[in-house]
Amino acid sequence: MAPTSNPSTTTLLALTVLATSAAITAAAVLLFQRQASSSSSSSTRETATTSYKSNNLPGDIRVVDLVVYPVKSCAGIRVKTAWVNEFGFAFDRLWIVVDRDGNMLTLREFPKMALIKPTLAFTDPSNETDPDAYSRGGTLTLSHEPTSSSVTIPFRKSFEGAKSVPIQVFNCLVDGVDEGDEAGKWLSKVLGAPARLLVKDPRTRRSLPAKHTPAPEAYSFNPQTSFTDGFPFLLTSTTSLDDVNARLKELSPSYPTLDVLNFRPNIVVAAPPGSRALAPYAEESFKTLAIGSARNIFYVASRCTRCQIPGIDVASGTPNAEVPKALHKFLRSDPGYGSQACFGMNLSHAAAGYFVRVGDPVVVVAFGVHNLKVGMWRPEM
Repeated sequence: MAPTSNPSTTTLLALTVLATSAAITAAAVLLFQRQASSSSSSSTRETATTSYKSNNLPGDIRVVDLVVYPVKSCAGIRVKTAWVNEFGFAFDRLWIVVDRDGNMLTLREFPKMALIKPTLAFTDPSNETDPDAYSRGGTLTLSHEPTSSSVTIPFRKSFEGAKSVPIQVFNCLVDGVDEGDEAGKWLSKVLGAPARLLVKDPRTRRSLPAKHTPAPEAYSFNPQTSFTDGFPFLLTSTTSLDDVNARLKELSPSYPTLDVLNFRPNIVVAAPPGSRALAPYAEESFKTLAIGSARNIFYVASRCTRCQIPGIDVASGTPNAEVPKALHKFLRSDPGYGSQACFGMNLSHAAAGYFVRVGDPVVVVAFGVHNLKVGMWRPEM
């Protein structure tokens, strides 16, 4: 997972224009002014995002939380620093749990997977922030507090000769390599159903949906992802989460207060208390972001549709079927999928080979109108 090649000509041209945070902000405002005449406004969300657009200042929005989920649908690990490789954050959804037929197992079917806690350990502790940490050696340990049990899986020294197994991840086949009987037996006992653990096969590539990503020239590498639902990153904001919880309480005081981990984001952003820089759901109008540096460009792909997972208590693994129903009452914001609740934005990244850190500034480079059905970037695809 070495750093990628030099940025494309398109990226270099963008960097020339976006040399500082102030320049990035100016570019965003200019883009919004040009697009304003073609943007419709008929909802409270559009009003909120318009308020944000007119108050976009450098440093107003920052990263406040970073989460990596080594095993799909298991507990996440909050980190202060995350390395960006060609898949997204290093170790994010690098492993997946499947049944005996190779079908993925997730929180949707096994909500108690939330209680499986991954821990990463490295042969050399200094390798924790090493871009090649996996290849330099270490272990993944899965722990389950209710049974006071755990299993440890060493990182593979090589994938040479390893059998590749295709796994159906929604509408994509993603290749993985089985991590052995010990992990499989442990998972089967914890889940009460036959299960195996697979690691992403780095010898094969999982591409991103074309209509939700820019043309290949916008990337300095061939973009891909691992065992995510479809994109390398998910971004949410604290202001949107606060609004969700307020709306839930308006519907019924009995609804639980949701944690951001209920929505399983990788990047959480916030603005200072009292600031108008980040209105609720403002992220739904973002098209291009710079995080930490003008060089670290992220393309906003689409809204993230929501199923029953946000209703699962992350501490107990207990599902609450009423929470997803409530969310559907006020989070149906996408014009292409009006019947689906949406929360958070999927992202891809223009280049790899750098760190994202808690405290990094987030600047909106461009705004746009998202539509899950037709896409924003290449609707003809």
